Amino acid sequence: MSSRSNESLSDIKSLVGRMILMQVTEHLFLSAQQLLDSEVSIEERVRRLEVLHSQMKWFNSERTRILDQLQVKIFTQISVEQRMAMDTSRHVYELREGLNGLNLRLNSMQEDINCPICLSPWTSHGTHRVVSLRCGHLFGNNCIRIAIRRSHRCPICRRRALHGDVRRIFSRRLIQ
Repeated sequence: MSSRSNESLSDIKSLVGRMILMQVTEHLFLSAQQLLDSEVSIEERVRRLEVLHSQMKWFNSERTRILDQLQVKIFTQISVEQRMAMDTSRHVYELREGLNGLNLRLNSMQEDINCPICLSPWTSHGTHRVVSLRCGHLFGNNCIRIAIRRSHRCPICRRRALHGDVRRIFSRRLIQ
């Protein structure tokens, strides 16, 4: 949690504390007014009720002001948390997109190391060593020789191909 968020929560706690203190003070004030002796003149009672009324109006206005401040603080805190959640979900989305792109690249690499005819990985030697045709497409040696014998065409682009068009590919390292 950020320091701004902690500060906002502290402000909210302070306002709630002030609200509780106001309620306790109001309750004590009302209790004290009721304990006043009842043998006072009517005029004095009216004056005391007017004072009590003005005090109650002040308590209400103070309570309303505190509630308004509390509402603003709470809405601010909620909006900060919503922004943080949206930022987090945006980061998760970006990471997911990055992973999807990486998976696509890995899948295409998998295609690059497999013979498109038999789908087995190429080798750097033996009967399934990697070879290419004039068109540039890569195959396993035995697979392309069988395919040329059948159709005299590249299985991918369908260009004319002969056994003499088969070229060995030399590499120090071949992904296996």
